[in-house]
Amino acid sequence: MSTQGAPATTGAVRTRSAPSFALKPSVLVPVFVAAAIVGAVLPWVVGYAPYGQAAIDQQIDREDRDLCTKFGFAVGTEGAAECKAGLADLRRHHEQLMLY
Repeated sequence: MSTQGAPATTGAVRTRSAPSFALKPSVLVPVFVAAAIVGAVLPWVVGYAPYGQAAIDQQIDREDRDLCTKFGFAVGTEGAAECKAGLADLRRHHEQLMLY
């Protein structure tokens, strides 16, 4: 028996390449579902930065400080503290009115 014209076989089993396996729907669907879930949950984990409650409170504090300064109250004085307390009370009353 002559083996000159026959291709040589080493006994290795041919496997699927990684790119062709990764593009199958059975792999892509779970990957896209997982990506959608991560995309939906990630803002909750992070805390909606920069729109979290801490950022909102900082913005309100800056606006109150600027407004009280515009009214003539120096930052850090008792008058500025009373001004900010009055603005907080005004904001609370406004929120209650908006509920009705």
